[in-house]
Amino acid sequence: MVNASGGKATGLIGAAAGRRAALSELRRVTLAQSVQSDEGMLPAGSSGTIVHVWQDGESYEVEFTTPFQAIATVMADDIVA
Repeated sequence: MVNASGGKATGLIGAAAGRRAALSELRRVTLAQSVQSDEGMLPAGSSGTIVHVWQDGESYEVEFTTPFQAIATVMADDIVA
């Protein structure tokens, strides 16, 4: 079965369709792209730990330790586990 975008259908329906599973708190993650925090711009490759999961994994509160200490709310597409 092929979905409307031409890709293979996943069998998921509703809000879960096309969205990956939520990462858990205390999971180490890396930024896939730069994001702004109150402490400054965190460049891609910055490492941190998820301290809170928002809206079933749509976004995450992440405490970063490199290149400097900061807390930022990032979208799911901005991080890789």
